[in-house]
Amino acid sequence: MAKIDVFDCCLICGSSQGLERHHVFYGSGLRQLSEKHGMVAVLCHRCHRGGHGVHFSRTLDLMLKRLFQERFEEEHSREEFMRVFGRSWL
Repeated sequence: MAKIDVFDCCLICGSSQGLERHHVFYGSGLRQLSEKHGMVAVLCHRCHRGGHGVHFSRTLDLMLKRLFQERFEEEHSREEFMRVFGRSWL
């Protein structure tokens, strides 16, 4: 998997075509918090909205949530993550 900070290719498949932004945490104001805290994954259209993309795959959705939570916790505590996002996915 590509490094999270790479914005010129899909985080899941590495494609550089049809890139879109995916807010990892969403609903009930979490989309704005995702934006504020950099919890936005760059995905190609297929991995984002395709039939097996993150919007249709609980497995991919959870993988991204866990990955971005781990990234957050490199600089912050789990307690802080839970205060901001409401729960832990780890």
